[in-house]
Amino acid sequence: MIIGAGGHGREALEVLRAMNSAAATFELLGVLDDDRNAASTLDRVGAAYLGPPERLGDLDACFVIAVGEPASRKRVDARVTPFGCEAAVLVHPSASVGDDVILGPGTILNAAPVV
Repeated sequence: MIIGAGGHGREALEVLRAMNSAAATFELLGVLDDDRNAASTLDRVGAAYLGPPERLGDLDACFVIAVGEPASRKRVDARVTPFGCEAAVLVHPSASVGDDVILGPGTILNAAPVV
């Protein structure tokens, strides 16, 4: 699941697709967002709108919170943490990650970073 249908969420979708092109990694069930109007935007990029973040509790899926603004991301995290679902790590295949780097749960690395 990707939580967030805005720009950062759509970037996370592209990372997920690039990962799956390199090697099947995740199956995207859809995108969760409080904005019901996100459905039309997501339809254009081939992703399903599944409702607000609280739907995560019904779906028992791993997730990333792809919300760019830190305070909003923290509020979303507080809403979904009680469900006990695992936060995934998304790393674009073009990312360069050092051997001693530890990526925590929920990390999203877009195309071409050097970490």
